[in-house]
Amino acid sequence: MNWMERWMDDSWYQIADSGGPDRVNLRRVDAAHPIDLYRGKDHLGNYVFSFHGEVSDPESLELPDLGRIELILRPLGREGPHRWELTARLLDPEHKDIFRALCADLIAATQVLGEGEHQAAFRVIVRRLQRWQALLRENSRRELSFQARLGLFGELLVLRDRLLPRLESAAAVQAWRGAEGDEQDFLLPAGVVEVKTQLASTDKSIKVASEHQLFDSALPVWLCHQTIAVGSDATEGASSLGSIVEEIRGMLHYESSWSRDLFDARLLECGYSRSRDALDDAWMLAERSWYHVTGDFPRVTPMDLRSGVECVRYGIRPEACKPYEVREEIALSGILECDE
Repeated sequence: MNWMERWMDDSWYQIADSGGPDRVNLRRVDAAHPIDLYRGKDHLGNYVFSFHGEVSDPESLELPDLGRIELILRPLGREGPHRWELTARLLDPEHKDIFRALCADLIAATQVLGEGEHQAAFRVIVRRLQRWQALLRENSRRELSFQARLGLFGELLVLRDRLLPRLESAAAVQAWRGAEGDEQDFLLPAGVVEVKTQLASTDKSIKVASEHQLFDSALPVWLCHQTIAVGSDATEGASSLGSIVEEIRGMLHYESSWSRDLFDARLLECGYSRSRDALDDAWMLAERSWYHVTGDFPRVTPMDLRSGVECVRYGIRPEACKPYEVREEIALSGILECDE
């Protein structure tokens, strides 16, 4: 990788070391971001990420232990009586990818706040750090199941083939919500999308995980149903989970390092590990269908359940969805609020 590629690949790369043990060289993440967040380096060249803001009683929230990522909370008395700094410092350069992903997640999580909502931002950041503590602990010992890898592959197919060519990279990655625990996999300007992916050789029943998965009170719901064929490395058009991950990372690399880091964060939140989960069978898309989930579409919603009933799992016969099938161009134009 030449110096220009490294500069574009890493938002910290062009920041100089601070030059002194009591100093940190900081640069604001984005002047348009509503919260004061900074990237930087200390005198040893360690990567640093800092939040500055007015916070009351910040020590009431317990900071997690992130191992080789050190967390430091200190007052900024010269900036005001209630100004505090929360800093994450990377102590092991081998964990740069994880550190950048974590910071991208914190930037995205606070982006929706209002200008100067420091107290709320601090709480969001601490909760996300606590989530990352659990995430890193779980990922060290958890391997994705076959079905989880297949489902992730299906979501990434939609991201690569249909959303990234039509949206700015940051918007496309932020639209991917599967790792966030949302009911649907993608949240887009004019609709939510649930992606269901299964092997072409299996029972075609569409498995639905809850009464909320094909329901949204505010936005139209779209169902993308994909069947996947098993191929090999030599099969034209076939990809492994690892290869589609790297292909998307490559697409994001030259557009936005922050989008790439956020994509890595979402992968980690899904439980994906490059070293552990990338060596899968090669798969290829066999068929993709889009359905507008509306009216009498065959589904179960929260309104259909008797009091006390919850967490419903059920299957849908694909042929029952046929009256609601639409051409892909129509589905995408409706979801993205654009003319195809």
